[in-house]
Amino acid sequence: MTTFFDIKFLHWDHRPECNAWISKSFDYYVLDFAESGTLQFRVDDSSAVMLAGPVAWLTFPGHYFQFGKLNNNDGNWNHRYVAFHGPFADELVKRGIFNPASPVIPINNPVRFKIAFDELLNYLSNPVWGMDRAANMLEGLLLQLHEQKQQSQFEAMDSRIKKLVEKVRQFPAGNWDFMQEAKKLSLSYSHFRKLFHDGMNQSPTLFLIGARMELAARLLKEPQLTLTEIAERCGYDDIYYFNKSFKQYHSISPGRYRKQVLIFSR
Repeated sequence: MTTFFDIKFLHWDHRPECNAWISKSFDYYVLDFAESGTLQFRVDDSSAVMLAGPVAWLTFPGHYFQFGKLNNNDGNWNHRYVAFHGPFADELVKRGIFNPASPVIPINNPVRFKIAFDELLNYLSNPVWGMDRAANMLEGLLLQLHEQKQQSQFEAMDSRIKKLVEKVRQFPAGNWDFMQEAKKLSLSYSHFRKLFHDGMNQSPTLFLIGARMELAARLLKEPQLTLTEIAERCGYDDIYYFNKSFKQYHSISPGRYRKQVLIFSR
């Protein structure tokens, strides 16, 4: 079940009345979601904590995890999970879409998250369009977690930086000079960069690249646009550099990405 995205799905399930106790180290990733119920959770030698649904967490290589119900009489928890591994999975974590330092995330919008998770589980049982679609669906789930974390940070961000973030999102192809933007706000560049990173969990330059690459992904759905036109609309004069940046960000070339998007949209 290897995909163009270099990810392999190992196993998955939905157990509405789970009372299992899991105690092991993993050589792969597992995205877990407790829609309801309570369970204990512990990583390595840290103190055990009680989790209450709706909550999600990621198990990953290099650590020892314990979670669930130690006593079968302690009730159940509504458990969904999907296990996977491969270079694309490693890249998702490396890009900060899910932070291993904070593996547990309470779910702000459980209905939306549940629907997306069920769509993935149902699709994995009958992958009509192949496993590349499943990889996209998994990335969507992880992005939900990443975005809700970013949202809480964003709300607490300095209002001046917040306005700049919105401008970059609206006009990512602009000729942005963040040292000049810092001067406009009467901030030293080091302080400006810290405020930006505190709110967006990344540097201004990486945020700009991400905004441009998200715009590129949207434009690639328009078959009448050439790759050169798309690159220019995203602020790139050099098509080679655009291709390289897109592949680094999305783990796939613009041409292959466009081909898959157009196939899936038929």
